[in-house]
Amino acid sequence: MTRSKRTVRLLPTVMIAIALAAAMAAALFAATPAEAADGVQYTDISGNTQYQDNVTEAGQAFFDGLAPRFELNDGWFLVAENVNIIDLVTVGDVSIIIADGCVLTVDQGITVAEGSLCIYSQPPISAAGKLTSGRGHSISLGSGSSFTNTATVSAFGDGNHAVNGNADTSDVRVTNGSTGILEGECGINFTGSSIIVSNTGGLIQGLRAGIQIEGSAYVQNSGTIEGTEDGGIGIYATGTSADPWIDNFNGTIRGPHIGIYYAGTGGGINNYSGTIEGGGHGIYADSSGISFRNVALIKGDVALADRANSVVFVAGSAIEGGFTIGEDPSSVLEFSGDPRPLFQYSTVGGNVCVGAAEVSVEPFEAADMQQSAVIVLIDGSTGTMSGTPANFVLRIGGYEFELSVEDNKLIATLPQTVTPPISVTPPSKEFFITASAGPGAAMSPEGKTTVTAGDSRTFRFSASDGYTLLSVAVDGVSLSAEQVASGSYTFFDVRANHAINVSSRTLRSDITLNIDIAGGKGHAEYSVNGEPFLPYTGTVSLQEFSNIFLRARADTGYQFDKWEEEGTVYETAEIPKYHVGAPVHLELYFDGGDSDGVPLWAAAILLLFAAIGIRLILRSKMSSID
Repeated sequence: MTRSKRTVRLLPTVMIAIALAAAMAAALFAATPAEAADGVQYTDISGNTQYQDNVTEAGQAFFDGLAPRFELNDGWFLVAENVNIIDLVTVGDVSIIIADGCVLTVDQGITVAEGSLCIYSQPPISAAGKLTSGRGHSISLGSGSSFTNTATVSAFGDGNHAVNGNADTSDVRVTNGSTGILEGECGINFTGSSIIVSNTGGLIQGLRAGIQIEGSAYVQNSGTIEGTEDGGIGIYATGTSADPWIDNFNGTIRGPHIGIYYAGTGGGINNYSGTIEGGGHGIYADSSGISFRNVALIKGDVALADRANSVVFVAGSAIEGGFTIGEDPSSVLEFSGDPRPLFQYSTVGGNVCVGAAEVSVEPFEAADMQQSAVIVLIDGSTGTMSGTPANFVLRIGGYEFELSVEDNKLIATLPQTVTPPISVTPPSKEFFITASAGPGAAMSPEGKTTVTAGDSRTFRFSASDGYTLLSVAVDGVSLSAEQVASGSYTFFDVRANHAINVSSRTLRSDITLNIDIAGGKGHAEYSVNGEPFLPYTGTVSLQEFSNIFLRARADTGYQFDKWEEEGTVYETAEIPKYHVGAPVHLELYFDGGDSDGVPLWAAAILLLFAAIGIRLILRSKMSSID
């Protein structure tokens, strides 16, 4: 009975000691509170919802704190209230999320001095975030920069454009996402050299023109590009220094006056799908020769200048207005695809002039052709047809057809007197491949190269010292990264005129590697382009597109936990970073100690002392009771 009383008296002391030990252990091993798993929402260029960690709240007070020079450097920023500032400069890679219904007013616009600027809307896009300017262009691009948009960017006032690049600007890229809107006097106005515009489902519109370009350019459209006021033009392209190319993929290019006004020095227009339309002309070209392909529908007239033009009509295509290829005898009019079952290629609703063009048909399987069969190349029966093709015979897959204009139709007829197929050696025909290179790039051979029909020709391209290849376009279509990296392109079995253009930009000089030890103790090592590993001791300058390899080294008592980079987590101690094109900033975490860096061995000692303390307290109490 006495022993039981002693035990009862000891219970409070024992419980206090155990609680102290538990508290010490909890303090030692408690994990740092985790950040929210999702992060801040934003809408990407495809209209999908994405999440971003490490986003800085950027309200009015934040921007006022940037005065007197309103400048943003690398990072993500969230505008979740209406903000008014005078101007803003971005340097590095800057992303701004404008919350749904909020307006960021930058009176004199944002200047992208270098790097990239991304303006993102935030779902659900019921009242998409907006960037506006009143006394300047909303976005002014510097050379080598890029701009991506999924919000609404508006410029107000005469002469102000949503996106602008002046004559000194070169090598830029603009991407307008599926929810993006660019609007001003022009949606995009560019007078420099080498711009790539990708409208991936969004709207680019201007009072005067959706896009106005006075230099080398490549425009890829799968959204809407339009001019809106009387006399407005969808795309006004005057490539005075190089060859602008326009590819319409399932999009709409329109203007109350003209869909596309084209006055470039070569280049071309490809209407792969969708519509090009104008109140007068769908396409009006006043250039030194153009490559034009129509696969879908053009509303309005198509008028090409009296130059050496290369035109392709694909089976099923249509022009609601008239068509003229011009009077230059060097022009080529080609028909492509399979015209069956109606044996008809294209319909033109207005007057047609085929000039003195050489007419050809891409071979198709014609085994079911019968004598006296007729292929309608152009049905212009609702108007009048003029011009006399350079050739009167067409050879298609071993069959010889007679080419003629009858009842305002351009037709190919298989005569009754011919037993198909016949073997005829066609006369040799020559085509031209025009190769050009922008500043800092080289093409070999360069200029206009003559190629005999059926032959192949390889072109090699490269960037000069201090430059990197930006893009290589073949007939207006950009090559893949792998094709560009190969350094060459071959035209096989040449049957039409072609063009190849290479553009470059200057290598960036601001590429750096920064590593912060964000938890625990240890260090990092790095290797550049396969060189020996070095310990990281501070900011490392890198040449653009270097390959770097990183590995984590934990101190005694610690172990590697993770790398983090702008919300991306790497859970292996060794990671590669290939073809680095922007500054790299990583956070490196080690664990094994508490949040203050107490290692495991120290924690073990503290627990041991706690246990010894409990034993001594028990022994002392029991002795005093006895």
